[in-house]
Amino acid sequence: MANTLTTAANTSQASDRATSGSRKPIIEVRDLVTSYDGRRIMNGVNLTVYEGETLAILGRSGCGKSTLLRHIAT
Repeated sequence: MANTLTTAANTSQASDRATSGSRKPIIEVRDLVTSYDGRRIMNGVNLTVYEGETLAILGRSGCGKSTLLRHIAT
């Protein structure tokens, strides 16, 4: 049986929503929901990375690091 990965979220790169004088978000993920073989593995994940920030994504094997990065890349 093939594994099925389902992902839904609102993602924005280089968003223009920042107000003047504030840092500009360059990556935004809102309400990420991901299912794998019908089992929800991420529920309502939110992430904002601002211009000039450095972000490291750390975690144990199978916790969703690659899934999150794949979603951002698409």
